[in-house]
Amino acid sequence: MFVLFSLLPPGVSFTSAPHPDELSAWLAALPDEPDKAALLLKKQLYRIRGVVNTHARLKMLDKLLGASNRVVSAFEADLIQARYPLSAELQRGVVIGNDLLKRHARAYTDTVKRLSGKWLGVGLAPILRPALVRAMELEKRRLLLAFRAYTPGSRSAWKNLHLLYRIAKKGGYAKTVQVGASDTPERVYIKALLMTFAEPARLTQQELERVRFYIERHAQHAMLSEGRGSLARHEVPAGCFLVRQQDDVDNGPMRKRRGTNPISGDLVLDCGSLIRKLREQIDGLDHGIMPSKLDLPSVAKRPQYLAMLRSLLQLWSEPPQRRFSRQHFRPRIDLVAGFDDIWSFMTGRYFNRRQTDNLMVAAETTPQISEWSIANESPTGFALQYVSGDTGATASGALIGLSPPTRGTVYICMVRRLVSREHNRVDLGLQKYAAMAIATRFTLQGDASGDKSQARAIVLPHVPTLEGKAAVIALPGTLWPGKRVPFRSADEELTYVTGAAIEQHPDYEIFSLSPD
Repeated sequence: MFVLFSLLPPGVSFTSAPHPDELSAWLAALPDEPDKAALLLKKQLYRIRGVVNTHARLKMLDKLLGASNRVVSAFEADLIQARYPLSAELQRGVVIGNDLLKRHARAYTDTVKRLSGKWLGVGLAPILRPALVRAMELEKRRLLLAFRAYTPGSRSAWKNLHLLYRIAKKGGYAKTVQVGASDTPERVYIKALLMTFAEPARLTQQELERVRFYIERHAQHAMLSEGRGSLARHEVPAGCFLVRQQDDVDNGPMRKRRGTNPISGDLVLDCGSLIRKLREQIDGLDHGIMPSKLDLPSVAKRPQYLAMLRSLLQLWSEPPQRRFSRQHFRPRIDLVAGFDDIWSFMTGRYFNRRQTDNLMVAAETTPQISEWSIANESPTGFALQYVSGDTGATASGALIGLSPPTRGTVYICMVRRLVSREHNRVDLGLQKYAAMAIATRFTLQGDASGDKSQARAIVLPHVPTLEGKAAVIALPGTLWPGKRVPFRSADEELTYVTGAAIEQHPDYEIFSLSPD
C-alpha cells in the first residue's frame, strides 16, 4: 500500500475529501499499470462520497470518468486474444475492471437517488440528469466487459439500469438528450437490451465490437413501450421482447412463450423497425450497393459482416429454439483447437501409414489436447463442458477437432457459443461441420526462382451444410479459387479443385471443392 500512496502528488492524501483543483495533478500522477490505477481511482471515488456540495461532487466524478474508462479499456484489450478458461491474471483484470465501473456508477447513482423526486434548486437539474445518463452508460459498460469475457451480464448492473430508467421516466426526461450527455436514458437502456438479445456468447471478439458499433448507430429504430394485456403467441409481432424490470433481463422473445402475460411494470422492446432496416441493408449489400449508402461501415462488403447481419436479423426477430432435449449421460471427448493443432493431431495419431508423394507426413508439432464432457449432441452440433487439459486456441469462432477416445475419427466443428463461468468452468456450443476429415498437403506456386513449397490443408469430403459436397480448410492466404488440392481417401489418390470461399476467419479459410 505504501508503494501506491507514494505515487500521489505531494500534499494529496486519502484522509479527507479532495478539492476539485487537486484532481488534475492527481490524475497526471496515475500509474500506467491498470490494476494499480484502478485501485487508486476506487479510493479516490470513496473520498468523493464525502464531498457535501453536489455540484463539486458531480464535477469531480466527471473528471475521473475518462481515467476509469481508459483503465477498463486496458483490461478489455487483454481479452481480445484470450484463451478459455481464462487465466487467473485475466480473471482478476475482469473483476477489477467491473468493480471500478460499479463504484463509479454507484457514486453517480447515489447522488441521483438522493435527489430524485425532490424539488431541485436552481442549477441542480441540468447537472443531475446527465449524471443519471453517465451512471447508465457505466452500467452498460459493465455488461459489455462481461460479454467480452464471455460471462453472463451482472445482475446488479441490470438492477441499476432498471432503477435509473424508472427514475428518468418518472422525471419525464427518459427520451430527452440533456446538455452535457451524449444520449437519452431510454436510448442507453435500449442499447443494453439489444446487445443482450444479440446473444454475445455467439460472437467472436471482432463480431462483438461490430455489433456494438451497429447498435450505437441504429438503436433508434427499436422502441420501448409499456407492456399491457395478454396476447396469444400468434398475435405477437416478430421482434418483440418482454422486459421484466427485476434483477436481470428475462431474455425471452414474446413469440417463444406459449402465452404472453405482462404484469405491472413490464416493458416491451419492439424491434420491428430495426428488423425492417436490417432487411433493407442486407438486400442492398446483396445487390452491390455501397455500404456507405446503407449507413454501414466499409467492412460491410465482406462476407463475414453480411453473415453477422443475417444472424442479428434472426436473433432480433425470430430467435431459434432448442430442437433437441439434453441428454443425461455425458460421455467424454478429446478436443483440439486451431488449424495447426488439428492438422498435427490428425497426422500424428490417425495417419501413421507410409508417406506418399506430397500427402501425409508426421505431425510437426505436439497438439494441445483437452478433455470435455458432452452435455448435449444433436445432428447439427455439440454442447460441451470443460473437464481438464490445455484448451489451446479455444475461443469464439475457433476451428475445433473432436475425437471420441475409443474411435479413430475426428469431427470438424466451429465454436458458435462460448460461456465462461466461475471456477474455470467453460461451456461451448459447437456447430458440427463435418464428420470426416483428411489431412493433406498441396503445392504452392513457385517464387521468382522457381522454387515451390508445401502447404497444409484439411479436406472435408462430405459437408452437410453444402448439400453433401466437399470443402477444404487452410490457413488464410494459402488457397484461392481454382487451386488443385490432392488427398488420399480409402487408398485412392484424388485431386479436387477449389471453388468460392464459403467461410473466412482470421485463423482459417474454407473453400468449396469439386472433382478435378
